[in-house]
Amino acid sequence: MKHLTHQQIFNQPNARVSRLLTLLKLDAIRSSATSKADTIRECHEHDMHPETQLYLRWFDELAEQTNRAINELDQASEEV
Repeated sequence: MKHLTHQQIFNQPNARVSRLLTLLKLDAIRSSATSKADTIRECHEHDMHPETQLYLRWFDELAEQTNRAINELDQASEEV
C-alpha cells in the first residue's frame, strides 16, 4: 500500500472539496453557537439562572473550539 504525503493528499480534488465542506460545516456550527450565546446574553442580561449560565458557557466553548479547528485546518492547508 502506497503512503501519500500531506501535500499529495491536499492536492487531490476530492481532498480539496472535502476540506472546503469541512470548513463550511465548522463555520455553520461556530455561527450557530455564537448566535445562541448572544441570544442567551440578550434575553437573560439581568437574571441568569445557573442552568442558563451552563448553556451559555457550553455555546461559548463550542464556538471557541470550532474557531480553533477552522484556524488549524486553514493553517494546515497553507503549509501544503
